[in-house]
Amino acid sequence: MKKIFSAITLILLATLLVCSVFGCNNPQGEENPPSPPPAEQDTTIFVANNGYIVGLTDYGKTLTEIEIPDKIDGKTITIIGEDAFLNNDKVTKITLPNTVKVIEKGAFYKCTALTEINLPNSLESIGEQAFAYCEKIIYIILPESIKTIEMCTFLHCSRLAIINLENVDYISDSAFERCTSLLNVVFSESLEYIGANAFRATGGLTSIKIPDSVIFIGANAFADCTSLTSIEIPNSVTSILSG
Repeated sequence: MKKIFSAITLILLATLLVCSVFGCNNPQGEENPPSPPPAEQDTTIFVANNGYIVGLTDYGKTLTEIEIPDKIDGKTITIIGEDAFLNNDKVTKITLPNTVKVIEKGAFYKCTALTEINLPNSLESIGEQAFAYCEKIIYIILPESIKTIEMCTFLHCSRLAIINLENVDYISDSAFERCTSLLNVVFSESLEYIGANAFRATGGLTSIKIPDSVIFIGANAFADCTSLTSIEIPNSVTSILSG
């Protein structure tokens, strides 16, 4: 019996010795294959389709500064799509290429950290609410090609202090409502229309001179402008709606 036990013990010891030398899961003594390298992070920034910026990738949404190239996948970028940067709370600076012609509705809506964006000379139109609630933008330089400010385009841009309107012919409803830091506006001599609530609660304005070209002023266009002490309205205005 003792001989059997000794034989079994020797077999077990031999097995352990083989496993320690060659590896139990690799009986032929081959080296274990190396672990695969970690997957590289996808650094694609934009979701784009045929020259149209649809939005940002998950990686793109983490960036604080974004420069949009003039081409993606060989297609010239001409449109920043509806809601493309919607509710982005990371990006502080955006650079647009001089190929963009259209910024669609809500494209930069509630980009709450955005402080700087260039609007290229190629730009032809800016959609409704495109920059609404961009609360940290201080200045906007509009290209000469922008003739219309759509409804609520700059609604509640509470730090917007400077914007050039010398080439704008039409200012829609609530375009600058609650831009509480807006200090001064110089209107185009070809401006015809100022919509309802267009400058409502722009508390920084102290005086307004409406050019002779204006024929319509909507309801409450300058309501709640608490610092406004004077406003000049020309005889050309044929309609002023009450609020």
